Amino acid sequence: MNAFTRFGSRLASLCHSEVCANEDGVALILVMAMLVMLTFIGLAALSTSSTELFLSANYRRTREAFNAAEGLTEESLIDNTNFILPAGGAGTQSTLAAGTLTDTDPSNHQTVSAQGSVTYTATGPAPAGSGMGTKVKANYFVVDTTGTGSLGASSTQELVMSKIIPGG
Repeated sequence: MNAFTRFGSRLASLCHSEVCANEDGVALILVMAMLVMLTFIGLAALSTSSTELFLSANYRRTREAFNAAEGLTEESLIDNTNFILPAGGAGTQSTLAAGTLTDTDPSNHQTVSAQGSVTYTATGPAPAGSGMGTKVKANYFVVDTTGTGSLGASSTQELVMSKIIPGG
């Protein structure tokens, strides 16, 4: 009998004894394996929720900046003095009043601001489809605004508009 045959027969005799018949530790091993799997599932869920929180906070900051820029654009359209023909001619810029809003959350102390300018570009015929005919002209302006939110988020908007004036 060689060494392998003796080892095999010895192993077979051990498995028929009480050592292999005792299955008390199997439940512990299965429970430990399940705990490891549940731990990995929990870590994956934690990672996903952390990423979702980061994305939603970033979206909020970007929306703050966008709303600040849009608010200043709308405010500039209401104020007619922004669209008076400048003495400097085409390409002349006038600066819009900068607006600053303070975040309502006192624990955070973040500010949202917007700056902008109105640039006179040209005088020409009224825009196509305006229904004004050829007896009027239009002064064309570009309104550029940039809103800055908390933690450096920013949004830039550009609006091209015309102001109808008499003349032909």
